[in-house]
Amino acid sequence: MMIKTLIRKLRFRPNEFRFKCAFPRELNIAISLSRDFNQLSLALNSAYSLIEFFSGNKYIIGIDEAKPLIADFLFKDKVEFIPDSELKKDPFELFPEDVDLIWDLSKPPTPHAKLPLYSKNSKYRISTDPETYPYYNIILAPSPESDDINYFEKQLRLMNVPILKFKPSLRDLAKRTAWDYLIFKGHGEQHILIVIDIIDKGVAELVRSASKTAFSTGVTFVSPHDLGNGIIDISPLGPEGIAATMSLADLFVVDNSLYLGIAALMKIPILLINSEVKLPENLVHRAWRTDTEIGQLVEDIRSLVE
Repeated sequence: MMIKTLIRKLRFRPNEFRFKCAFPRELNIAISLSRDFNQLSLALNSAYSLIEFFSGNKYIIGIDEAKPLIADFLFKDKVEFIPDSELKKDPFELFPEDVDLIWDLSKPPTPHAKLPLYSKNSKYRISTDPETYPYYNIILAPSPESDDINYFEKQLRLMNVPILKFKPSLRDLAKRTAWDYLIFKGHGEQHILIVIDIIDKGVAELVRSASKTAFSTGVTFVSPHDLGNGIIDISPLGPEGIAATMSLADLFVVDNSLYLGIAALMKIPILLINSEVKLPENLVHRAWRTDTEIGQLVEDIRSLVE
């Protein structure tokens, strides 16, 4: 197996070319996204800009959990989604042969460093991980001080790809269905609506308790997955319904979520829990860690909503 892998890696050679300050727009492109939920979601605006810029075939390589959000909702009918789990089996045989440009939108270390994405026709292979050379022949170096949205957008600017502002398209039916679902589950029109996307149920309960302390009015808690304990599970609504519910929210509380990028695009106040994510200053957000006093959590929640 080791010999077979080595032989395959030998296919990679530095490929010299002259970059004329802009890519041909007719290229077929494959966009690889991070395996980290937060980083994947924060790269969505950059992925959208690439999808709109290039007119050829578009592919997105991502974790299996992201397929419903990306392929069935956000970029429906715009891209072909290739599950990361499939490529792990044999990236050389399963990767599309018509790809001209491979763009790895993940922060170093890229998940594809040891066995990089490959197409025999891919003249341009872009990464920000120096360890991927010569497998990738364009290594970009965005400023390390960049926040985790501009980190990806700066890559596009370096290659003269314009940044577009993506806003998820929500059907009126999805909005009405989300509202009716909330009312059915007990949400009141004057209630504060808080979306909690946290893996640890114990931490989710801390947030719920602190929110009740912060506000004298009613508070409705919802989550994209089943957290129990009075938190409404909105996963039955699907990705569009979850986004529609988020559009009504007063606060988004998150540790690691596929929906963080959507919250950022919708300008929803964000509370990061135990997270290393760096958001732009123009987004209303705060960060709290579980080794900090609960009183600070109460104050953070109150200040973000008010």
